[in-house]
Amino acid sequence: MEEGARAGSLALSDPAQPYGILTAEATRLTDEFQHTCDVLQHGVDEARAASTAPAAGSEHGKSAARPPRAEPVRETATP
Repeated sequence: MEEGARAGSLALSDPAQPYGILTAEATRLTDEFQHTCDVLQHGVDEARAASTAPAAGSEHGKSAARPPRAEPVRETATP
């Protein structure tokens, strides 16, 4: 976009001109989107690292087996 505007002698460096404003806004939005992408990627990387990190007290990164949950005892009414 920028190369085409420069070739057509559009005033890109003047923020008072429409194309200059559009170029400035496009650059700002690109920077914002890149920052958002970086933040999301950092969160994904941390979540992956946390899920693959060995648990405390476990061997070789495997978490200790939990005993099965006991079902609550239900009393039945006698006739």
